[in-house]
Amino acid sequence: MSAVYLFNRMLLECVLPDKISLLCILDACSKVEYVEQGLIIHVFIVNEGYDQNMAVSTALSNMYGKCGNLRLAMIVFERMQDPPDVIAWSTIISIFVHNGRMTEALDLFFKMWFEGMISNTSSFIAGLDACADLMAIEVGREIHLSIVIETSLESDISLLNTLISMYGRCGASR
Repeated sequence: MSAVYLFNRMLLECVLPDKISLLCILDACSKVEYVEQGLIIHVFIVNEGYDQNMAVSTALSNMYGKCGNLRLAMIVFERMQDPPDVIAWSTIISIFVHNGRMTEALDLFFKMWFEGMISNTSSFIAGLDACADLMAIEVGREIHLSIVIETSLESDISLLNTLISMYGRCGASR
């Protein structure tokens, strides 16, 4: 049985989902064939007040982004009740990278910085991937320096692999 079927059955039996159930179903709806179900769940989320929960709003934004609807993903992101946390920022940046919108991804990456948010591994990886696709080695170097100067992530193996990949894809010899 699919998660969507079980979720619908749960609602038919008058069992209200909690935050965890919503996170799971939004992840299951992160495929284009389930986007209509995701829209219905979005209405439920707003009606029940779950849209005020950062994790639920982030999962909702992620669902729309994975389904290719960046406009709705950004609307959800921009309407978060609290200022977005680093996970919400990383998610929206990654969504734009996933959809091949590298310039917008980098714009969001730097907006996150300018708003005082400390990046995490996921946001750095997304920013570096965008740099590699745009062949923006100088921007990639700026991000690399900020990793070394501002964080303790310089030994993170995923981040190191992404740095190597970015420099290699941009044609850097050292």
